[in-house]
Amino acid sequence: MSIKYLFLIIIILSNIIYAQIDSLENKNDDVIQDILDESQSGETDEGLIDLIEELRAKPVELNKADITELQKIPGLSFADASTIINYRNKHGKFFSVGELHLAGISQNVFENISPFLAVNFRKIKTSKPPNFITHLELRSRIITDLQKDIGSIDHKFAGNNFHTYTRLKSEFGERVKAGFLLDKDPGERYYNDLTSGYISTKNFGIFKRIILGDYSVQFGQGLAIWSAYSFSKSSNAIYPVKKNPNYLKEYSSSDENRFLRGISSKLGVGAFSLTTFYSQNKFDASLDPLNSEIISTPLDGLHRTDNELQKKNSSSEKIIGAILDFTKKDKYHLSFLYYSSTFQNNFEPGNIYDFSGNNFQNYSLSYDLYLGNINLSGEHSFNGKSLASIINIQFAFTKRITFITSIRNYPRNYYNLHSRGFGERSGTQNEIGVYNGLRWRTGPGIFNFYFDQFRFPYSTYYNPLPSSGNEFSLDFISSKFSNSRIHFRIKQENKGTGIDYNGSIKLFKRIKSTARLELIYYPDKRTRLKTRLELSRYRIKAISQKEDGFLIFQDARFRIRNNIDFSGRIIFFRTDSFNTAIYEFENDLDGMFSLYSLYKEGIRWYAMVKINLPWSLLFSVKYSETYKPREKSIGSGYSKINGDLDNRVSIQLELKL
Repeated sequence: MSIKYLFLIIIILSNIIYAQIDSLENKNDDVIQDILDESQSGETDEGLIDLIEELRAKPVELNKADITELQKIPGLSFADASTIINYRNKHGKFFSVGELHLAGISQNVFENISPFLAVNFRKIKTSKPPNFITHLELRSRIITDLQKDIGSIDHKFAGNNFHTYTRLKSEFGERVKAGFLLDKDPGERYYNDLTSGYISTKNFGIFKRIILGDYSVQFGQGLAIWSAYSFSKSSNAIYPVKKNPNYLKEYSSSDENRFLRGISSKLGVGAFSLTTFYSQNKFDASLDPLNSEIISTPLDGLHRTDNELQKKNSSSEKIIGAILDFTKKDKYHLSFLYYSSTFQNNFEPGNIYDFSGNNFQNYSLSYDLYLGNINLSGEHSFNGKSLASIINIQFAFTKRITFITSIRNYPRNYYNLHSRGFGERSGTQNEIGVYNGLRWRTGPGIFNFYFDQFRFPYSTYYNPLPSSGNEFSLDFISSKFSNSRIHFRIKQENKGTGIDYNGSIKLFKRIKSTARLELIYYPDKRTRLKTRLELSRYRIKAISQKEDGFLIFQDARFRIRNNIDFSGRIIFFRTDSFNTAIYEFENDLDGMFSLYSLYKEGIRWYAMVKINLPWSLLFSVKYSETYKPREKSIGSGYSKINGDLDNRVSIQLELKL
């Protein structure tokens, strides 16, 4: 345990040791945490990470972007986007990103969005001959757990316990892109268990874009079709509710089952555009041995054991679709979608509301209307049996106050494997809800508040009866004090949950509450310290069940030299059970962000170093460790580790030219 105490001492004294070093600036993890920190899915949202990295590499042109493009920037609300557009219409083009202050954008918002914006009046011509490859990015990582799990010890896994990842992205001039990805999960045999790639071109005659290979389609509010990743409620009460689709996008993530493979194109003439897509792709499925019908579609992408390998790519899907789009800049956006999906195998229904057959038709209407300080958006999607709908209304009352209300209705028999609509649960089915959110920028700081009411009219996987609930969150962040930021949040969930009581499953109301206080302090320009205290409470009054938990951590990040960054964190936690688990979101290697559910009693800590090397190389290494002194094992199933220690080493090398 001595190394942990030494690590804690180093963190506490870091502002003294490195008092004479200059600026440390990395907003990526702060922006992503603001959006994803309330997620409890355990997934790393590679889609959002890719968006952040692409925006940093190629910022949005401030003088050309319309109101829809501006809202794609994480954390930029409809009110702020309207403020930017109105200022530009009144005063002409921006001379610099810093001019946003004159437009009325607050310092806090400016700090978050400025890395993703640029002002380019003209391109400077040079006499140098053009390069064949104008941009090249190679990222390779290896991750391994140092403790062997049951699957490895009992030789249940086909391969070693290394997680390997290699991604290549390149650009040829301004029009052509290509990418390639190889990924292997721990326990899998082959280093190319997932092989993915694409080549694309843009602005080729009337074609705005053509993609050959792997890609994703985003449409409307995600009811008919969306990419593999989406986010729901967060501490930002406004941004996650309304989706801003990219329509076609090259696929460069490591999710193995939720992307399209084939050819797609988008052509445009004036205000009209037509997007077409064709895909034929295999996916993991569990098949009934008697009739070969699909029982389930696993999404974890794991192919370690004989059973998992049997499910790998055991079925396929063919999709043919089109999107007709009409846009009037800063006024309205109307879109119509149709696609037909045909599966190799029929689906075996579990009840009258589940999938059956192998061919499905989807029709959808999406709209995005701007009426002064009001933004109306929504989607209505029909799958041949029922209509799923969501309507969002945003009000920009002033530059400081934005309000959003969202009404969703997802019928029990609305089934769609490609939907990712906003809601309480993943899956756009069997849910009715009303969400209200408010973001208020005041002198002391920014308030975010939301209240969500939801109902599940039919039984769910976890609850045997119809259930309902509500959830509210109040979040306050203030940068009023010099060199520091205070963040306070309270959240309460009141939901029905099924519990085995006296030999049968019964529905009870449970209340889970969390409260968080966080202080971020910048003792100098190259040091950041973060301290957090979080409390968790779980109550079911009907059966007198009471559980509590807490988490406290100290985090530090500083720049040792101009080319060396260090970050580290130590966390102490104790909860009565998983019911009061506290989710801890931490920065990781570039391209990764990790979410851990911490419960029972223990200590977690990590240290990470990033070194900028010559020849445009970036080397990163991270060591993390979770120690639970009162436990005899950690994890479950084949992933269970015998003992009280779970530790991991992650190494990554990047080349950017």
